[in-house]
Amino acid sequence: IRDSMAIVPQGCKLLARWSDRMRSFSAPTAIFVFLFSIYLLSYSGVPTSDDEHLYAAVSQNLVTGGAFEANQLSGNQRLLGIYPRAGPLHPIIGALVIAVIRLIPQFGEFQALFFLAPLYTALTAALIYHFARREGFTKQTGLIAALGFGLATIAWPYAQTYYREPLAMLLLFSAYMVLTSRANTPWKWAAFSLLLLGAALTKLYVLLALPFFLIEIVRKNRAKFSWRSLALAGLIMTAAVLLWWGLGLGNYTRLNANIWHVAIARAEQNLDELRSVEGLKALAGMLISPGMGLLTYSPVLLIGTVPLFRQRNSPDRNLMIPIGTLAAFLAGQLLIY
Repeated sequence: IRDSMAIVPQGCKLLARWSDRMRSFSAPTAIFVFLFSIYLLSYSGVPTSDDEHLYAAVSQNLVTGGAFEANQLSGNQRLLGIYPRAGPLHPIIGALVIAVIRLIPQFGEFQALFFLAPLYTALTAALIYHFARREGFTKQTGLIAALGFGLATIAWPYAQTYYREPLAMLLLFSAYMVLTSRANTPWKWAAFSLLLLGAALTKLYVLLALPFFLIEIVRKNRAKFSWRSLALAGLIMTAAVLLWWGLGLGNYTRLNANIWHVAIARAEQNLDELRSVEGLKALAGMLISPGMGLLTYSPVLLIGTVPLFRQRNSPDRNLMIPIGTLAAFLAGQLLIY
């Protein structure tokens, strides 16, 4: 009996710990549920661009014939039914959704794809709150950041689409959260590698952020870096690449390289044009014009400056990745597009 009674305090302690952990996840869960509900109220299931038709067609063909094709859009004068084979992770996830939806009669598989972006965006907002609390911000600040992101930026309109950007955003921010965590285990580096790889396989554009991630890794881990962690991360990346080629997706690497050559040529042309006054006006318009300026039309970019307002007593402000990534994305958008 005495031994049985001794177990009670230990059980109470475990229950208290479990309760504390559940309480720490209650606010992010509430944010996710609230924003996902709002997005469902604004849900349309109607595409706004032929790019959405393209990815939906690829997702459907993956389920039907297992091929990355978009034959349904052969009559489209811009796409000509050709899938550029960039960012395959997005249509692959869509194919999984379609495969499940086809088991449910009288449910539109095309419309089901439009539930993914609300899911990604609401989850990103919940992670923003969790990140803010982890980094020492108050609950009010975390709530403002999460709801401001979800309801007062272009993230909301994107949540009504079947674009790949919401997924790339979720994976890239998740990779940043894992990298800036205080843990230093092999599993941390494995998770970071997979998330960053997933973001790149969703949209190659996110590779512009890679140099800043690498600089931050070297800066923070020169003294405590574990070769075991490096080996595990390298092993997972190698396995992912082998799986990539094993699935017959190796040709996409060559095709994506061609896409980058076109982007670089376009950037060189735009740099030449920026030497003129008209080019500088166009540059200013891309940044601050009321209609299409990146910093006004898409104020979500300003969230990248959040680390500038961290608590002054914080020893590590993690400025390299958000500010560097923001600058790289802005420069890439201006020069390539």
